[in-house]
Amino acid sequence: MRVGFADLSIKPPNIETLRDMVKTCRRLGYKILAYEAEIANLREPPSFEGVKLVPRATVKGSTRGEVWEGIRLVKERFKRRVLVAVEPLSLEALRYASVNKDVDIIRVNVDIIRFIDKSQARLFRERGWGSLEFPLSTVLKGFGLKPLYDAVFRADSFDVNFIIVSDAESAMELWSPPSIIGLLASMGVDRLKAVSWISSVPAYIVDRAGL
Repeated sequence: MRVGFADLSIKPPNIETLRDMVKTCRRLGYKILAYEAEIANLREPPSFEGVKLVPRATVKGSTRGEVWEGIRLVKERFKRRVLVAVEPLSLEALRYASVNKDVDIIRVNVDIIRFIDKSQARLFRERGWGSLEFPLSTVLKGFGLKPLYDAVFRADSFDVNFIIVSDAESAMELWSPPSIIGLLASMGVDRLKAVSWISSVPAYIVDRAGL
């Protein structure tokens, strides 16, 4: 059976670009895409045969209060269910997001990689679920491969759910699944686990969110 891949963070600036990206993703084997719900004039996700489109919102915060307020505003603004991702800017924000049941995904930036540890794994276990995401856009923004390697090594070592996303803003910025799998395998990740990070794990996140 063919694997259905997922990219839970694309950032097209408009509906036309989204349509182009979906066409490309369909050819690449993607079955699930999550787009930022802030796209202008996009009230409801358009329908594309064979590709499930999911709205998401990303909250940033340095403190517990900032994360809480960001989540509240997401709920207030979007009347439908959206994936809620939190990009914590401190250890305090990370630990709070890890136990908040409204949070679907925790976004990894270069400042919190060192906090992917036993405590993080324990919080996810105690909550019963939880996942980190790493945007490949970080690699292309001057940081190189080291942050990805460090995050992958820690997630793999502590057996934390992990997904890879592109943050692509156009079809040209999308990554093919074989390229992602090969990159992760070159960093020592078991190929089956690498596949799961862009297929079954993100699919579970979307399913659990009821989307």
